[in-house]
Amino acid sequence: MTKVSVSKEYNIAPAKLWQKVRQFNDMHKFLPSMITSCEVQGSGEGAKRICGTENGDILETLRSLDDVNMILQYSIDNEDAPMPVSNYTGKASVRKLGDSKAEFTWSAIFDAKGMPETEVVKMLEEAFNGLLNNIVEEAR
Repeated sequence: MTKVSVSKEYNIAPAKLWQKVRQFNDMHKFLPSMITSCEVQGSGEGAKRICGTENGDILETLRSLDDVNMILQYSIDNEDAPMPVSNYTGKASVRKLGDSKAEFTWSAIFDAKGMPETEVVKMLEEAFNGLLNNIVEEAR
């Protein structure tokens, strides 16, 4: 399994940032360069998310949503997802550094598929950087 993680500090109230991070149905707003649509079935842990892309759908499950520790975990369920990964589990977390400062981390563990591991890591790091910045902008 390969792990990739991107973490940044932002001048934003952690609770305000978390309210955006925990919105499982807004991925198309947070990563519009990749995700063209987002539909969620159900709510809370076990909710299913269908992220539409130009190359097909990514089917995901919300594995855990911890509002106390500000951690969200999800998995990609379809092996035919238009991404070069399998056995993918992602995690987004917000850590309070002060009343108006937060550390925001997006990470994943996965097996690379159909592409060299180093290229998949680079692709995900770029996507995670975009996610962090876009979610923070939406939260402000």
